[in-house]
Amino acid sequence: MQSPPAAPRTGQPGPAPRWGAPSARNSGRVRPVRPPRRPGLLTVGMLLILVCAATGGWLYWTATSRVEVLTVVRPVAQGQRIQRADLDVVRVSLDPSVRAVPVREGPAVVGQTARVPLVPGSLLVRGQYGPDNSLAAEDAVVALALKAGQLPGAGLVPGDTVAVLATPSASGTGSPAASGTAANGGGGQVVLVRAAKVAGVSTGATGDSTVVDLVVPFADATTVSSAQALGQASLVLVAGSSRS
Repeated sequence: MQSPPAAPRTGQPGPAPRWGAPSARNSGRVRPVRPPRRPGLLTVGMLLILVCAATGGWLYWTATSRVEVLTVVRPVAQGQRIQRADLDVVRVSLDPSVRAVPVREGPAVVGQTARVPLVPGSLLVRGQYGPDNSLAAEDAVVALALKAGQLPGAGLVPGDTVAVLATPSASGTGSPAASGTAANGGGGQVVLVRAAKVAGVSTGATGDSTVVDLVVPFADATTVSSAQALGQASLVLVAGSSRS
């Protein structure tokens, strides 16, 4: 048996039901749910920030405090002259107590004599080298204070071999008398010494001259000194120098 069909709805819909007033338990503002505090994570985060800042500062300091110094690349025996090929340049960060030789002093080191054996891979340190102070019985050291134009433009270093010339002055003053080993170089120049070794190079007291110590035969020392006193001595770089 089928149930009778539902009667159709007629008239206006009734009013919507109203929600009841909030109970005392649910009245008032809704409080937000706060996440649980984790002080351990906060501490770890702060430590990570400090470690990163310290590491960055250390890397910056290391990169900016590196200096270029000389290092030994070939063995040099004690008493042997140091050549350019014996040295190289490295960029390192050094403690101030390490007396490493900066690269700007490289030209002055070449030609010096090793006072101790120099081992490849080690830094060159002050005190490991110095001028060769041994002189033969027939040699002497003469100091010449020279201005620009009286020595090679590239400068000289200990160990170089030079010829000493005497050039007449513009006033017509003659050159000093040459010794028996000197020869006329033409153009008014006189060769006083054909081959003299440079023992040292320094800057003059007034800063406008270069003082060159030369090892010359004792017989030529007086002639070279006379040319120096007259301001007529000049040096020319010749074959046999220690540069490589």
